[in-house]
Amino acid sequence: MVLLNKREMFQGRFCALEYRLDSRTEPSSLQGRIILIVIETATADLRLLIDPRWEEFVKPEDHSYLSALWRGLKERVPIAPGSVFGQLMSLSVGPLAVRETGAALEDNPTLWNLASEFDEL
Repeated sequence: MVLLNKREMFQGRFCALEYRLDSRTEPSSLQGRIILIVIETATADLRLLIDPRWEEFVKPEDHSYLSALWRGLKERVPIAPGSVFGQLMSLSVGPLAVRETGAALEDNPTLWNLASEFDEL
């Protein structure tokens, strides 16, 4: 669980990515479940917050894909955070898609509460 500090850690843009059981479903269908929240801080760092129970609701055939994605993100974020953020904000096909984006996570109480239950990737 992440302790959120509004003033210091989350002054920046965010995107929430949903996992879709049916990858043919349109993004923002509200049928998917938020699995990852990415926050670009004021210092251009990225924080990746993941649902700690993701393996419970992700289809078994998607586990290896998502595990590889998580590993890749951990490697790429320190090197090119802006590029990674841009790519994640444009995801619209496959099992992960952008559900919502915004200027400040604190302006979205639902996502703020959800993020407080997520773990750092």
